[in-house]
Amino acid sequence: IVEKNKIINGENIKAGDQILGFPSSGLHSNGFSLVRMILERVFGENYMKKIKDFKLSSTEGSLLNLLMTPTRIYVDPVSKILKNHFFSVHGLSHITGGGPKGNIPRVIPSNLKAVVEKKNFPKSSLIDWLQREGNVSDEELFSVFNAGIGMVLIVDKNCVNSIKNMFSSNINSVVMLGEIKKRQSEDLQIEICWSKDNS
Repeated sequence: IVEKNKIINGENIKAGDQILGFPSSGLHSNGFSLVRMILERVFGENYMKKIKDFKLSSTEGSLLNLLMTPTRIYVDPVSKILKNHFFSVHGLSHITGGGPKGNIPRVIPSNLKAVVEKKNFPKSSLIDWLQREGNVSDEELFSVFNAGIGMVLIVDKNCVNSIKNMFSSNINSVVMLGEIKKRQSEDLQIEICWSKDNS
């Protein structure tokens, strides 16, 4: 329940606003139809037994544990931001099924677009492995998985540093993803820049 004057529905988003993200804890229960297909292709039909002991690196848990990491909840950090910067937060987007490509545009007015950089999304050994073993394109990755980001905030550029400083030494560190720009009629509502150094 929220007062009408405290609803954040994206109508205040404007060109120049910055797109921030909170890292995800894992896949957040999205994209598992594709995950199961990849696991069966790599390990065969009895993949559940094999992924209990399979590790992507010596410093991480088993592949099964990585896949089953509980979803991070963002109530506390988002509430903290709203308490201090309510009028500077113009949009919120929970990155669920559909990934960044399907969820970020939902909150943006039709005359604007989100421009984000792939290199700004957190690196993940799990996502890298799934993309490699499943031959998943960048386009599909950002349409199925959360690409390392669980919650997106669209905020006034003047409060970015303050928000980032609120979480500088916290597991809920804030990542700068991109910005809002004016959209031409032929433009997509989200543009993901695939830089060569992060292919």
